[in-house]
Amino acid sequence: MKWNSISEQRLRDYEKRRDALVNIPEQIAILEDQFTAIRSATTDATPVQGGLDNRREEMLINNIEKRKELEFNLKIAKREVKLTERGLKVLTDEERRIIELFYIAKSRNSVDWICDELLLSRSEFYRRKDEALRKFTIAVYGIVGI
Repeated sequence: MKWNSISEQRLRDYEKRRDALVNIPEQIAILEDQFTAIRSATTDATPVQGGLDNRREEMLINNIEKRKELEFNLKIAKREVKLTERGLKVLTDEERRIIELFYIAKSRNSVDWICDELLLSRSEFYRRKDEALRKFTIAVYGIVGI
C-alpha cells in the first residue's frame, strides 16, 4: 500500500474534516428541531401490509436514521482530525509550515511562496517536503511503504 499517497490525501482533507466538526453538530441540531416539529404519529390508523401507512411515522424514522448516521460521521471525523494533528506534532515548525502550505492550504504559486519565505531552492524545498511527509506518515501509520 502507498502510505505516502494516503497521507497526502489525509492532509488535503484535514481542513474539510475540521469544518465538519462544526457543521455536523449543526446538522444534528436542525434534525432535532425538525423532529420536535413533526407531530406525533396517530395510533388509530391500520397499517398497510408490508409498508408504513403513516407519513409522519416515516418522517420520524428517517429523521432518527439521519441523526444516527451524522453522529457516526462526527465520531469518525473527530478521530481523523485527532490522528492528523498527532502526526503534525512530530514535525518541526519548518516542516509543519511546508506541509501546511503544500497540502493543507495549498494555493497557486504556494511552492514559490514557501521557497521565498524559507529561502530555499525548489529542489531543496521538495527534498524537505518529502522528508516531512515521510515523518508524518511514520507517525500516523507506522510505516512509509512496502
